[in-house]
Amino acid sequence: MKTRDGHLWFATQFGAAVIDPAEVTPNTIAPPVVIESASSQLMPVAIQNNHIEFKAEQRDFDIAFTGPEPVSASLVRFRYRLEGYDDDWVEAGSDRTATYTQVPSGRYTFRVVAANNDGVWNEEGATLSVRVLPFFWETLWFRTLALLAVAMLVIAADRARLRRLVTRKEELERTVTERTLQLRKEKELTESQANRLMDLDKLKSQSLRISVTSFEPR
Repeated sequence: MKTRDGHLWFATQFGAAVIDPAEVTPNTIAPPVVIESASSQLMPVAIQNNHIEFKAEQRDFDIAFTGPEPVSASLVRFRYRLEGYDDDWVEAGSDRTATYTQVPSGRYTFRVVAANNDGVWNEEGATLSVRVLPFFWETLWFRTLALLAVAMLVIAADRARLRRLVTRKEELERTVTERTLQLRKEKELTESQANRLMDLDKLKSQSLRISVTSFEPR
């Protein structure tokens, strides 16, 4: 019940409690923030020296935190961010667990801040260094070997192409040489035949002259 003078009366099992709103001062103390634990696939993951490391198959994980506020703990609000993964802060309200799924391998920094019931924020909050280990095919050495293998395949393919070109060139040169020899032989044969024909013509001419001479009257 609110009285005319602005006092608030609350009924309790021990009697009436009277509060003067003018005497109530705002809570200017920002709540501390503590990162409590982490887990993946319902299995706890140890936090050591403010650092946590998840295995390659632990891409889904939870990080639990709290803000121990002695007066109004239920009214503490949180926001968190996984730097390197989240583009912006995630408003968590009164939830005290950050859940992530399919986080790529890499190094991240988890930050969480909290505000008390009067909206005073603890901007410093708490931080946690997070590392997600890569699968072997995501490692630098594997990618380097893969690039080297691809480069070797490209070089081998190029050399094979050059060998094919050289072989084809040699075959063409051999074909041209054989054809040239064949044409030369055909030419020589043609010339030989022409010479034989000329000789035959001469023989015919001589035979004809002899025949004509033998039949001339004396």
